[in-house]
Amino acid sequence: MNGCDYDMIDRYVAAAESWGVPGDRMVPVYQTFGGGNWVDDAGGRFGLPTVSQLRQILARWEALLPTTAFDIAYSWGSQNGHVALESSPDLQAEFLRHNNALEANKPQRHPTSPVGR
Repeated sequence: MNGCDYDMIDRYVAAAESWGVPGDRMVPVYQTFGGGNWVDDAGGRFGLPTVSQLRQILARWEALLPTTAFDIAYSWGSQNGHVALESSPDLQAEFLRHNNALEANKPQRHPTSPVGR
């Protein structure tokens, strides 16, 4: 991951939209692994994102899909000889910051409201 292809996020969202998938049904997926024996589409190797790259990835998804129900990081544990989120305290801290910010900005529902049930 010498250079992240941030535009890939835009292309996938646009493709889903062209297939009729509404934005509120899309789920951001973040690559959180690198190295090992996986080969990317261009025949190179995936790289574990840096904190800076992860921030750009999160920002790009948020700009395109600001109100998703959830998101997912792939993958937590090491597979096929790669490095993953489990061994990156810096990326874990960035996801914690991201999740805390989402929680702080989440609309509060009244417990007796039909919407909150």
